[in-house]
Amino acid sequence: MKRVLFLLFSICILSLAEERYELSLYNKIFPLIFNKDKIKIYGDKKDTKIFEGSYRFIIAKDCNSSDFVFGNIDKIEKQCVNIPRFVKSYKFYKNKHNVFGAFYWRKGRPQLKFKVKTILKYDLNLPDALKEYAQ
Repeated sequence: MKRVLFLLFSICILSLAEERYELSLYNKIFPLIFNKDKIKIYGDKKDTKIFEGSYRFIIAKDCNSSDFVFGNIDKIEKQCVNIPRFVKSYKFYKNKHNVFGAFYWRKGRPQLKFKVKTILKYDLNLPDALKEYAQ
């Protein structure tokens, strides 16, 4: 019984640490990419939950009032097709044309990727510190 409780406790702690790591990463990279202190994000409630309570990110009501779409939303409204996207899956990163970057976990390791063509298309800024993650 103690082992089961310990295992459950460990899983909860690790998932919280993972969310904090992601938010910390987003707090560093998105202001550099968009050249803004306050960034408007549109996405599924499940995906944007990580940004709730953050002073730097504002969750937009629709994609037209946002700086970018965040998350793996497969059924985006037609008006969101030409809005830049940042996803949390390699599959979406490779298969969607308007995705400028992705952060996902592979074999327990964090992966960060950016598409140079898409960044140039949307006139975004990829700082030198992030160019090693560009493709």
